Amino acid sequence: MRKPRDFDAELKALEDKARDLKNRKVQQLGELVIATGADALTPEELAGALIVLTETTDAGKRGGPGQSAESRSFSGAPGDLHQRLTSTLAALKRNRAARNRHRSAQARHDMRDWQMERRQRTRQLIELGGLIVKAGVVDLTGDDRAMIYGALLWMANKLKSDQAEYARSLWAEKGKQAFATEQARDAPAVS
Repeated sequence: MRKPRDFDAELKALEDKARDLKNRKVQQLGELVIATGADALTPEELAGALIVLTETTDAGKRGGPGQSAESRSFSGAPGDLHQRLTSTLAALKRNRAARNRHRSAQARHDMRDWQMERRQRTRQLIELGGLIVKAGVVDLTGDDRAMIYGALLWMANKLKSDQAEYARSLWAEKGKQAFATEQARDAPAVS
């Protein structure tokens, strides 16, 4: 009497063998990346290079299944390898630029509280710096940071003194007048 075949055991053994082959293939690909020096690239750059390689449809450029790796690399005209490497480098640069554009777009749309507070603080600092430039302080002091800082410290001391209310009202009035004059100057003439 014949022993019945255990199809489940055979199927499991085949699946195990396929998994082992896949793991070995992944390991060999990793070793190939290290051996070629491509491990110095960022994952994005390596992915971009591989995408460019897979997009190359001309079998003569990539080499057929019968060609060895050495003959594929150095086949063709003397400048062919240089041209392919140059195009791969250009593709890597495009990939890096696209990645940077994507990250920058993500950063602009980041709505976490700390990020929003940071943007608001940065905007405030830029506006305050703009007021110092607009008042002409930078030109009058020759961009002497120590002198500008000293003037700001003098203002802070004035606002802490017993003359604080007088200084606030005087400076606020002068600022309002300057903004009104500037707005009237910049407004288009209507006839």
